[in-house]
Amino acid sequence: MLLLTIIHSAKIAERYVVAEGIETAGQAHYLSAIGCEVGQGYYYSRPLPAVEFARWCAQWTPTITSNGDTLNGSRPD
Repeated sequence: MLLLTIIHSAKIAERYVVAEGIETAGQAHYLSAIGCEVGQGYYYSRPLPAVEFARWCAQWTPTITSNGDTLNGSRPD
Protein backbone atom coordinates (compact mmCIF):
# COMPACT_ATOMS: atom_id res chain seq x y z
CA MET A 1 0.00 0.00 0.00
CA LEU A 2 2.84 2.40 0.79
CA LEU A 3 4.37 1.92 -2.66
CA LEU A 4 1.05 2.70 -4.34
CA THR A 5 0.67 5.82 -2.20
CA ILE A 6 4.16 7.04 -3.11
CA ILE A 7 3.54 6.50 -6.84
CA HIS A 8 0.12 8.16 -6.67
CA SER A 9 1.55 11.15 -4.78
CA ALA A 10 4.34 11.55 -7.33
CA LYS A 11 1.86 11.51 -10.20
CA ILE A 12 -0.26 14.19 -8.50
CA ALA A 13 2.91 16.29 -8.14
CA GLU A 14 3.77 15.57 -11.80
CA ARG A 15 7.00 13.79 -10.87
CA TYR A 16 8.57 10.54 -12.02
CA VAL A 17 9.06 7.62 -9.67
CA VAL A 18 12.35 5.76 -10.00
CA ALA A 19 12.47 2.24 -8.59
CA GLU A 20 15.93 1.08 -7.58
CA GLY A 21 17.18 -2.46 -7.16
CA ILE A 22 14.97 -4.23 -9.72
CA GLU A 23 16.32 -7.77 -10.01
CA THR A 24 13.57 -9.80 -11.71
CA ALA A 25 11.14 -9.54 -14.61
CA GLY A 26 8.30 -9.96 -12.12
CA GLN A 27 9.40 -6.89 -10.18
CA ALA A 28 9.73 -4.87 -13.40
CA HIS A 29 6.27 -5.90 -14.59
CA TYR A 30 4.66 -5.22 -11.21
CA LEU A 31 6.21 -1.77 -10.92
CA SER A 32 5.14 -0.89 -14.45
CA ALA A 33 1.62 -2.14 -13.75
CA ILE A 34 1.26 0.13 -10.72
CA GLY A 35 2.56 3.19 -12.56
CA CYS A 36 6.29 3.35 -11.90
CA GLU A 37 7.84 4.79 -15.07
CA VAL A 38 11.57 4.39 -14.43
CA GLY A 39 13.67 1.70 -12.84
CA GLN A 40 17.21 0.46 -12.50
CA GLY A 41 18.88 -2.61 -11.16
CA TYR A 42 20.69 -5.83 -12.00
CA TYR A 43 17.67 -7.00 -13.99
CA TYR A 44 18.64 -4.44 -16.62
CA SER A 45 22.41 -4.42 -16.23
CA ARG A 46 25.24 -4.71 -13.75
CA PRO A 47 27.09 -1.46 -12.96
CA LEU A 48 29.16 -0.42 -15.98
CA PRO A 49 32.10 1.88 -16.67
CA ALA A 50 31.11 4.95 -18.72
CA VAL A 51 32.38 3.60 -22.05
CA GLU A 52 30.51 0.31 -21.64
CA PHE A 53 27.40 2.18 -20.51
CA ALA A 54 27.43 4.23 -23.72
CA ARG A 55 27.60 0.99 -25.75
CA TRP A 56 24.83 -0.56 -23.65
CA CYS A 57 22.58 2.45 -24.23
CA ALA A 58 23.21 2.33 -27.98
CA GLN A 59 22.17 -1.35 -28.09
CA TRP A 60 19.20 -1.21 -25.72
CA THR A 61 15.75 -1.27 -27.26
CA PRO A 62 12.72 -0.81 -25.01
CA THR A 63 9.73 -3.10 -24.92
CA ILE A 64 6.62 -0.96 -25.20
CA THR A 65 3.39 -2.31 -23.71
CA SER A 66 -0.05 -1.85 -25.23
CA ASN A 67 -0.66 1.17 -22.99
CA GLY A 68 2.64 2.79 -24.00
CA ASP A 69 4.72 1.89 -20.94
CA THR A 70 8.31 0.74 -21.33
CA LEU A 71 8.87 -2.52 -19.47
CA ASN A 72 12.44 -3.55 -20.02
CA GLY A 73 13.57 -4.19 -23.54
CA SER A 74 16.27 -6.35 -24.91
CA ARG A 75 19.02 -6.31 -22.35
CA PRO A 76 22.49 -6.31 -23.90
CA ASP A 77 24.81 -8.51 -21.86
